[in-house]
Amino acid sequence: MPATAPIERSAPRSGSLTEPLLVLLHIPKTAGMALAGILQYVYGDAFRGGVGESRFLPEERRMPNVFSRPEHVEGRLRSLRKKGTIRALSGHLTFGWADRLPPNSRWVTVLRDPVERTLSQYYYFVDPPPRRSGRPGAGFVPPWLPDPSPSLTLDEALTERGYIPPNLQTRMLCGLVSPYDPLPEGALEQAKCNLDERFAYVGTTERFAEFLALLNLELGWPTIAFRRSNANPKRPKQGDLPPETLRLVEERNELDRELYAHGVSILDKSLARHGADLAEEAEVLHLAEQRRRSREPHDPRSLPLEARVEIALREGELAAARIQVRRAKSKARYRPEARPWSRWLGR
Repeated sequence: MPATAPIERSAPRSGSLTEPLLVLLHIPKTAGMALAGILQYVYGDAFRGGVGESRFLPEERRMPNVFSRPEHVEGRLRSLRKKGTIRALSGHLTFGWADRLPPNSRWVTVLRDPVERTLSQYYYFVDPPPRRSGRPGAGFVPPWLPDPSPSLTLDEALTERGYIPPNLQTRMLCGLVSPYDPLPEGALEQAKCNLDERFAYVGTTERFAEFLALLNLELGWPTIAFRRSNANPKRPKQGDLPPETLRLVEERNELDRELYAHGVSILDKSLARHGADLAEEAEVLHLAEQRRRSREPHDPRSLPLEARVEIALREGELAAARIQVRRAKSKARYRPEARPWSRWLGR
């Protein structure tokens, strides 16, 4: 991997078209889908990455997946480099592919408590959320393994080349090309070094609102109420596990536990750059998530005057955009030249 200068984390980023490519290294079950959805909204057509049912996206818009389709990674990254209009991307990549992307790319990732992350992925395999359709464990099943069955045990899943490789976060960040490759000596220290020197932003699932507030302030993003995707609220938490099961998961993720602690310290330092502004931004995100979950009705006329003015402007922009969409659909429906097949039907 080519040596580069350490990332400078102190300067706010602009929203210019000449800014470095923003790359979200999406570790499974870390709220990466929620962050990818925000990237899609902020960057629009200049974003590439899987959001939601990504298998329905056009082939050229899909991101490579080192877990289930490793043979496509090289080609898709090569095609991305040819598209100069792309400003942000998200994918299940390992950092071992960093040299296939522009050297000045700004890397972002989200870590999670290793036990909770492992349990989340395990129950995604054996008891997926009701809203999740398709194959069990879609997107995370290695090519050499069958689809997981509900009888898959946690011990069986946590094998070296199994459904959930041990110390997965360390594997994805230490420089391995495949997360199923054996961990090299010094993998933990290399993963820490990569986070310190190559990642512009490191967040955690447990403090996602604070992390998003940091990105909003430094990257100039709008404040967007986030929604967690593929969450399974019915799955057991680590406090519900028998002691021997908890011990197994901790032993299989010993390196990840130390890496996660290092990530928390990086996030603490990043948040310390800001004061009341970040606290207020994070509070807005927290309250918005609580309001969405509670589904309690709220009268926006109770908000301060300036907030109501801003909402009215946004509503006006949304109404205008909807009118433009309806007009475009009407033109496509009634213009024969927009329907090449119509002349064959005599219409």
